[in-house]
Amino acid sequence: MKLALCQLDSRWEDPQYNLRSFSKAVDSYVALRGAPDLIVFPEFFNTAYTFNLDYAEPVGGPTLEAMLAKAKQAGCAIAGSLLVKEGEKAFNRLYFVTEKGEVFHYDKRHAFSYSGEDKVISCGRGKTVVAYRGWNIALSVCYDLRFPVWMRNVGNAYDLMLTVAAWPASRVAYATMMAQSRAVENMCYMAFCNRVGSDPACTYDGRSNVWDYGGTALGKELEIAGHSFIEAEIERQPLLEYRDGFPIWKDNDNFTIEL
Repeated sequence: MKLALCQLDSRWEDPQYNLRSFSKAVDSYVALRGAPDLIVFPEFFNTAYTFNLDYAEPVGGPTLEAMLAKAKQAGCAIAGSLLVKEGEKAFNRLYFVTEKGEVFHYDKRHAFSYSGEDKVISCGRGKTVVAYRGWNIALSVCYDLRFPVWMRNVGNAYDLMLTVAAWPASRVAYATMMAQSRAVENMCYMAFCNRVGSDPACTYDGRSNVWDYGGTALGKELEIAGHSFIEAEIERQPLLEYRDGFPIWKDNDNFTIEL
């Protein structure tokens, strides 16, 4: 599976500009490198990291429509999170859409109270694992990375963990260490997609990457039409062989999570 992580520089509370950047990024990458299997965008890529509910989209809103249209055009899956209003609640929702028009989503489980996110968004109550092109892909968002119990790969349910983020440069070194650790402890691939640029509160310097089940970084950085990408190829058969040859996952503790 070929992955392309776009470290988009999202403009603060400017969805029209950001959706144009999103479209240009996909088109430019595919024109130069061909269609990957999956293109990933950061947390709140359409608005930057804002809790202003004026920018929350309804279910099936313009950003999801743009993602679906671009996935169909490019012939691959696209993922990224946005602020979504559903009924009386708002969610930090990670969408995973396919070229066939399929829509999967995961609502961020852990609201980042330090930034006040818990005052605005409702926490998700379930996990999402997407079956796509022979892979099982688990979805997570930013702060979830700090909670290894929540991210535990029970029974090898997933092969790839996808985490989208808006993780500030001042703390991103912790994020990359945790992402690498999640790959090793869950015997899976980990793809961590973070943004670059700045907003009124923080600056961001990306440091996205893809790690294999042994903690080896696989990503190659590319600059395409002014957009920063991390590209990586991952293979499922070596992962399965590794799990069979070193089956420590069988010794995991059994537990249930109280929601």
